[in-house]
Amino acid sequence: MRKIENIITKKEKLMNYKLVQTTLNDLTNMFYEKQILEGNYVFIIQEQNVDFCIVISVTSFSFISQKINNIIKFFEDQQLDYLFLIEPKLPPKDSARNDEIVTNAIFKKEYLDEIIKYDQPSSIEKLCYLSAKSIIDKKNEPNIMARSYEDLSCPNSSYNLSREFTVIIPHQGDLNYLDICLSQMHNSMKTPKNIWVYFDEEIREEHISLASQKFSYVYRAVKPFNLGPYVARNHGCQEANSQYLCFQDSDDIPTKDRFIELYNYAVQNPFVEMAGCHELRIDEIQKKIIAIRFPIEVTKALCKKASHPLFFPTSFVKRNSILKAGGFSTVRRFASDSQFLLRAYFSMNIRNIDKFLYIRRKRQGSLTTSEETRLGSEERLNLDKLWKSDFEKIKSGELSLSNSSLEVELLDIKPIFHLI
Repeated sequence: MRKIENIITKKEKLMNYKLVQTTLNDLTNMFYEKQILEGNYVFIIQEQNVDFCIVISVTSFSFISQKINNIIKFFEDQQLDYLFLIEPKLPPKDSARNDEIVTNAIFKKEYLDEIIKYDQPSSIEKLCYLSAKSIIDKKNEPNIMARSYEDLSCPNSSYNLSREFTVIIPHQGDLNYLDICLSQMHNSMKTPKNIWVYFDEEIREEHISLASQKFSYVYRAVKPFNLGPYVARNHGCQEANSQYLCFQDSDDIPTKDRFIELYNYAVQNPFVEMAGCHELRIDEIQKKIIAIRFPIEVTKALCKKASHPLFFPTSFVKRNSILKAGGFSTVRRFASDSQFLLRAYFSMNIRNIDKFLYIRRKRQGSLTTSEETRLGSEERLNLDKLWKSDFEKIKSGELSLSNSSLEVELLDIKPIFHLI
């Protein structure tokens, strides 16, 4: 422990937080007796069984200090390696909202040890980012959850969701991302039995090796390849025999409780045909963790105006409902989920769950950041303008869905899907 203090205190004057080594009992007493002034802190707690760190920002200090015992109990009861602590806020009404840079967390001390071997974070924002980046880059199935520090309820894990969910994961690019994603899925509270991975690229020995070693999931190769993720999603919709389809991008990560929370919600709200959740974004470009909230009532939000009220990869959909809505357009490699959401408005009840269950990795080289397909590119902007215009015309009765730009557009070729 002395080694950590010596390394960090070399830059003590540049740090915007204080490092305090203590025990849980002493920390509780210090909070109770108000011996610690409000500020940015990293508390290193040393206990017999495990050492862990608690990162608290000045903006959340008074709230977290009052709930510290409940937070630590939740962390230990859920056997977590990392718990993101999100400031409690009401969701937006109409569209996605970037709410905050996440600067509160509790995690095992080994991740702090790993950080300071290579870096000496001067800010609490950077420390949280680096510790989170450290854990989401691992393949050793760490337990990760994200909670508002006012919502420490334990999910009901009594349901058996193995038959009810089919998870569809298209993949193209770095196999390390897929490996990490699948490891996290395997470590979920309730792992869906039906997990289908689609390789949208030329199959190499590495693909075969991963498919043979990584759990008993279903792996398919799409031919011809480089058609985009919607070809795989359409195939999954047509071939699955489960009641619900769940989506996941291969470079993102589900929280430990994602699937059980989605299924609990589906059971308790049978009238909801599609539901997503809030997004915790690990931004590798800006090097920040950002909490992004979405409206709870997606259908109502779209009734007001065409907007961005749901992040599609976070969602589950009733299989019959997605088929009724026509599935996905496959003529382009990007944005068809946005088109689908606007079309689904006319036939589905759509909501979001007021929880953070999905960790999105924003990185260079993805479909949303690459120069040709990035958000804000000319083609995306033109499609967005056209789709939103037609969406409003359909709502007002000026245009029929079947004669609009929201109608499903399919490739002329028929892809082939080979089991690996």
